[in-house]
Amino acid sequence: MPSVLLEEYLEKHPEVDLRQASDIKLIADEFEASRPAMEYRLRNLGFLLPTSF
Repeated sequence: MPSVLLEEYLEKHPEVDLRQASDIKLIADEFEASRPAMEYRLRNLGFLLPTSF
């Protein structure tokens, strides 16, 4: 999940709420990844706090 693509996705979809597991699942589905993998990547990029979820 390249950081550039995730950043572009989030810019194009301001309605996405990263505090919602369902929204993270939507992003994960878009990138054909699992929800835990997407959570890990979002944390790694600084979009999620380590204590989220």
